[in-house]
Amino acid sequence: MYGHILQAYAQPDWPLIKRFQEGWPEAVVHAPAFPSLRYRTKLQFLAQLPRLFTFGFKTGWQALKGERRPEVFIVGTDPEVFGLWLAQVLRGKRVPIVMVGFIYTLRKAAWLTELRRWYFKLVLSLCTGIICHSTLETTRYKSIFRLKKTKFAVVPFALNVVRPPAEAIREGGYAMSAGRAERDYALLARAWAGMDKQLHIVCDTEAPLQDVPASPHIELFRRCFENDYFLQIAGADFVVVTLKDPELSAGQMVLLQSMSMGKPVIISRTPTTEEYGEHLQTLYFVEHASEQALRDAIRTLEADPALRARIGAAAREHYESRHTVVAYTRGVLGATEQMLA
Repeated sequence: MYGHILQAYAQPDWPLIKRFQEGWPEAVVHAPAFPSLRYRTKLQFLAQLPRLFTFGFKTGWQALKGERRPEVFIVGTDPEVFGLWLAQVLRGKRVPIVMVGFIYTLRKAAWLTELRRWYFKLVLSLCTGIICHSTLETTRYKSIFRLKKTKFAVVPFALNVVRPPAEAIREGGYAMSAGRAERDYALLARAWAGMDKQLHIVCDTEAPLQDVPASPHIELFRRCFENDYFLQIAGADFVVVTLKDPELSAGQMVLLQSMSMGKPVIISRTPTTEEYGEHLQTLYFVEHASEQALRDAIRTLEADPALRARIGAAAREHYESRHTVVAYTRGVLGATEQMLA
């Protein structure tokens, strides 16, 4: 299929880009390698939006210049959707747009939530299809936005993990947690009270850590990125991911990175995480927001090295079979083809 795939934050030599090109040999994959979505303030986040809009507009403008019209544009952000839409309007050519990885979150203020709902309803109305990472999201978004023409599909989240050397993947005597989106570190800190084991929390923003009290057994890593971050996972006995909102898709990145290194993961059971493994087989689910369930899970894994090894090995196999970039690109391209059929 002749499509244009926009991967704003990707490097041209990433395995993700190569797999897209293998799946659709005729397609053009745009990977300008913009600086990552690592930001510490809302202002830094907003500063990225004009660049994404311009990227979408320029890509669409050039793609629609020749006689051969693309069959589809695949994008990852809403500014790119608007940029492509404007290019199509000015060129007088309409091409379907499919957005991948859409996540919609609520706000505390009712007026802001309603404003965002109308904004994203407009974004989604400009798209032929939306690809989410969980079934719950597709059901929820259909109900919220009520768009008859926009199609929804599910492709499990996946990523390519460059694992540290084999000798670095070991048990270093500590547990680890990471991430910032929808994390409940206050719950984790309460469950950790009284533990002798060290807990490393990797998070570069202040807000998720505000309710984590100072403790000799909890160490915060505020500037831990890339190789240093992966070494933290590699050295952990196990990983813990506690989530706030049970209806939002979150935690999958840390989960899969840990699985790829054969690490057992304790994670909040939510409708969006349930699709990523099986309890006591490939991961360890705990009741959402339950301090006692979380503490029991931590003590269970801490006391049972054989259980850690068994879950970790199964997790590694599960990642390799379902959540690599090969599986992901196949899923995205297949879902897009079905939407356009």
